[in-house]
Amino acid sequence: MLNELKMRIFLDLAETLSFTETAKNMFVSQQSVSKHIADLEQDVGHKLFDRSSREVTLTTAGLECQRIFSRFIGDMTHITSASNDMVSQYKPIRAGFITYNDYGEEIAVAMRQLQREYPQLGFSISRYNPEMLNKLLLAGSLDFVLSRKRYTPSFCGVRSIDIRSFRTVLIVAANHPILETPDVDLACAGLPLVFERFDGEPQPETVARAQKELTRYNLNCSDLLIVPNRDSVFLAMEMGFGLLLTSEMSIPFCCGRVHVQQTKYVETSVLLWNNEEKRRFVERYAEILRDEYRKSFSARGETSLYDIASDTGIPSDY
Repeated sequence: MLNELKMRIFLDLAETLSFTETAKNMFVSQQSVSKHIADLEQDVGHKLFDRSSREVTLTTAGLECQRIFSRFIGDMTHITSASNDMVSQYKPIRAGFITYNDYGEEIAVAMRQLQREYPQLGFSISRYNPEMLNKLLLAGSLDFVLSRKRYTPSFCGVRSIDIRSFRTVLIVAANHPILETPDVDLACAGLPLVFERFDGEPQPETVARAQKELTRYNLNCSDLLIVPNRDSVFLAMEMGFGLLLTSEMSIPFCCGRVHVQQTKYVETSVLLWNNEEKRRFVERYAEILRDEYRKSFSARGETSLYDIASDTGIPSDY
């Protein structure tokens, strides 16, 4: 019976015309090469090599089999490669985010749209601090990261796609006593800053990260209120325990009545990636996400910040 191993041994022997060389190339014994060739000649019903002289030569039937088997093995290699590519493409897209709420519900809408276009495509989502997201991306553990431009690493190989610009806002509960002061500037009000601790992040790292934000945004806060997750951040702010620093995209996630004060700072959200196999999915996701943001702003009758100069007044972390 014909099989791939016999054909590959035959094709190698047709090139080397040496049973000894073919045995080395195929990592088998010379006797095994002779047996496979004899079996193949029986399968096709023709003598494939002329061994009558001291040299090994292909017969006419051997030359024809060389042409046919070469094409067959080439086709098999192409099919196997294409199949592997397809399997790789339809592995779940591993996405990483700093904070889901900072980017609005549009990121989930865009994921659902991409899955409608590619029904076999799945997503797995992780949340980490910016430094960990970059490490996981570079290690190949994430396919893309939705982050802020100032967190983009300068390491070779990381590609970035600008998504949109957004304004940073300060939020407090609508009934907070501080609002009794006319035209109060929340950045200078001395309220505690409510800040989220990421899963597995040591407390000192959380505090250091919060201190960076205080400096970066010129906030005068009396204290830090570290809470374990994003839901707790919103709850603590809405109960009047402190001030929330976030993006304008977080406003719809507030459950209670809140007071929002815009800052002068504008940042740009970016999609970071370095997995060439997932390139078309990542680029398509970025395209859909941009469109979803535009539609959302248009539906609310708001002016999009997409064209505002990015990262106004905010230094890079890298």
